[in-house]
Amino acid sequence: MRAFYNRLYGIATDCQNDTLLGLGLIATFTLPAIGYFDEHTYSNIHGLCAGLFFISIGVYTWILSSVMTENKMKFPAAQWPDIVLL
Repeated sequence: MRAFYNRLYGIATDCQNDTLLGLGLIATFTLPAIGYFDEHTYSNIHGLCAGLFFISIGVYTWILSSVMTENKMKFPAAQWPDIVLL
């Protein structure tokens, strides 16, 4: 998460970069919470954490992919094949 924040600093807008950081933080805290809150005992909390995790990861990857694809020319040429794979 921090690696992409640093990598996109100055390339992505501040709003995009801050949104990615926020989504990454949500994913970072909800993933262990999914395992901590048992599906049978705490089904509501477990479901909420699982939903937040998968939504935040999905939106994070979508935004990251679009930002990197739109700004491909601002990255070193050696990284272009990796960006295309996103």
